[in-house]
Amino acid sequence: MDIQPLGKLIREPIRTGRTPSDREFQARDQSVHFIKTGTLRIGQVVFEQCDKIPARVLSSRDYLQESEVLVTIIGATHDIVGRAAIYPPGAP
Repeated sequence: MDIQPLGKLIREPIRTGRTPSDREFQARDQSVHFIKTGTLRIGQVVFEQCDKIPARVLSSRDYLQESEVLVTIIGATHDIVGRAAIYPPGAP
């Protein structure tokens, strides 16, 4: 097995998520899933437990792309930090 530093395997810059301050829905808002550390499990995102936020509060940079890797870097307990999953094709 060829072991390499993680930095050599990354093709795009690492980016962090953000929590929009405006999460109030207006009459015609479309909703999107909001993935937080508590809804990211080892190997999967539990979309049924995700909050919803208005799509208008996000920029195009905020949306995940198919096969992007999600990793929790903060959390309330040590077992939450380091969870990872791949954003699946066809995910909401």
